[in-house]
Amino acid sequence: MVRLLLILFLGIYSITVLAVSVPSPTLIPKLYYRIPKSSKLENKEYLTIKGQDFTILAKRQEEKEDHIYWKTIKIRIKNKEAVDAWPYAIKQLVKALEVDSTPEEPFLGASIFASPIDFQLLNRTRSINAGYRLNTIGSTKHKLSHDFAVRGEASKNETTKEETSNLAFTGNLVYDYAYFYGMWSYFAIASYNRQKTGDIYTVKDQLGLGLVGLEYKFIKDGTYIKKLDLSYVPLFETFSSEQPFKNAFSSEETKSQTTIRHSFRFRIVGEYDGWTISYVLFYRPNYYREYNTIDMQDVKLESTFRIAKNLTEKIDFTFENRYTYDILAYRGGTPRPDNVINSFAVNVNLQF
Repeated sequence: MVRLLLILFLGIYSITVLAVSVPSPTLIPKLYYRIPKSSKLENKEYLTIKGQDFTILAKRQEEKEDHIYWKTIKIRIKNKEAVDAWPYAIKQLVKALEVDSTPEEPFLGASIFASPIDFQLLNRTRSINAGYRLNTIGSTKHKLSHDFAVRGEASKNETTKEETSNLAFTGNLVYDYAYFYGMWSYFAIASYNRQKTGDIYTVKDQLGLGLVGLEYKFIKDGTYIKKLDLSYVPLFETFSSEQPFKNAFSSEETKSQTTIRHSFRFRIVGEYDGWTISYVLFYRPNYYREYNTIDMQDVKLESTFRIAKNLTEKIDFTFENRYTYDILAYRGGTPRPDNVINSFAVNVNLQF
């Protein structure tokens, strides 16, 4: 009888476009869903139902009075540990359904973003911001991620005819060992930064390496707040510039230095009705080993506020307000230590 039910549930196998999604009313997948009618469900044949631990694809069956009945045809389990708490009969049905409907679990997630190329009439300003992010999704404990971004701007003063340009490259490689003890996670990070102002590399190479980082999560997968955490990692950093500079403790000019930064990060992420709102704050004061002190002026500060709206299952639109303060880059020759960037971008999310 169970086999017969599964064959009926898997009658329709190939689905390529998901029309609309709704949250699951229960922590345990249902084989049939009874959902009140709404305008967004009119003329929709398929429905994506998202739970905290699973995502299922359901097909429209029938309408009765003020409700629409949907039948599960595909399921993807996102949290294997949660399945152990489900009733045995449900686990057996879901296990067979998952194997038949999603035989290959995605291993790699990719996100590509780009702000529209901006051409401004005033001073003939042109700017672009683009990048990508790769991350493994096959394990809930061990994760490896890499991101890279390029931001460029060029302008020409209409009065003086002076041309200015700025180009920046940033990249990170991060390994996470999630929840090795309660709400504590371990991570290691390697970062790279390069900035060019005009013809001079004000930041020729800036490499950071942190091998022992700890993160404590105050909130994980809440109703509206999905993430609230605080992390710290000491970063071994090398910095070089094509232009000589001085630090706060020496009168001698140099083009490079090696230091340790104390890197603190505060992060909060919330979700509601297809909207995602996040705020991330990095605070990284510089510690000079040779002087055994912290340069409170040499602080890398980065504050990022982002609002994203899901347009489809794989595409979202974001607005980002980013404030940065970097006195070391300023000593190396950038026009000023602080900067504020407001940008709009389209993100495409893929899985392989």
